[in-house]
Amino acid sequence: MSLSFANEERYLLQPTKTVTLNIKPSKRTTIPKSKCFKLGEINLNHVDTSVHLGITRTTSVCETAEVNVVGNISKARRALYSLLGAGLHGHNGLDHKSMLGFYKSFVLPVLTYGIEIFTPKRTILKQLDLFQWKTIKQILLNRSLRAYPYRTFTN
Repeated sequence: MSLSFANEERYLLQPTKTVTLNIKPSKRTTIPKSKCFKLGEINLNHVDTSVHLGITRTTSVCETAEVNVVGNISKARRALYSLLGAGLHGHNGLDHKSMLGFYKSFVLPVLTYGIEIFTPKRTILKQLDLFQWKTIKQILLNRSLRAYPYRTFTN
């Protein structure tokens, strides 16, 4: 079907990027080596991981979720570091409302990208939650503590 559409629209599919990925429904099941899929006259390769639109897919659903969340956290951390020059650094930086606006606009979408394609487990949600709370705490508290270095906060 995709080959006929590509021929009608007169563009070439890249056989190196077109692969097959056998997804296991659970950890206990094993997938036998199936027949070779073809794209026209070219045999497609069987792979264990494949990336499409920034989302890594693996042979198991749990592994797909773990790989994507770890990748999203590292990309969100890089996005956060790139905003330090824009005033997200605390002392002599932006006010709290602007900092949280930057976080919601630039970091949070990177952190949650592609999560809707799988059902995350509790451990994965805890990883995302921990990163988010550490980041917000760092943004808000670093500004307060640096602005008042000699003030002690008591309960």
